[in-house]
Amino acid sequence: MFMVIIILTSFGSFLYVANRNLVGIDNEYISTYFDIEFIDSIISVYMIGFLGNFHVNRFRIGYGKQFIMFMFFACSFFVSVVFMNMIINIMQNTFNNCAAQQVENGLREQIGLIDDHVWLVDIEKMFIGQKYILRIAPLSQEWEEPSEVNDSIDELKNCMEQYFEKFDWAN
Repeated sequence: MFMVIIILTSFGSFLYVANRNLVGIDNEYISTYFDIEFIDSIISVYMIGFLGNFHVNRFRIGYGKQFIMFMFFACSFFVSVVFMNMIINIMQNTFNNCAAQQVENGLREQIGLIDDHVWLVDIEKMFIGQKYILRIAPLSQEWEEPSEVNDSIDELKNCMEQYFEKFDWAN
């Protein structure tokens, strides 16, 4: 963005000086927007480069019309190239951020879908005779485990403690 401001100001100052040198000629190189000549020259460069407001005939008059036309082409080229590079860079950064988080975002969406539709599956039938059951749920501040799950975990913990008390772990 800083580079765009520098280019707009540099070409705008050139148009400002060239417009001030048009003594005795009715036409002007810059359009009137705010009635402040320097600001109008910067906005004219913006209109040329970004919006494609090309009125080439106004640059074909005056004492140094060849130099003015050269600067017009240079201005339109540089402003367009810098602007397009800036847009490409912004889009590339956005794409890189999305690509870097692609796996995590995909897994997060899958977990959300599983959590939204867990009621459709009969978990007791599905995991009969299984050694481990994994429960996946999205992590959030408001989420609390259902009391059935907490009761089952507490019951399992008590069973395991009783089972391990039978063994003498000191030997």
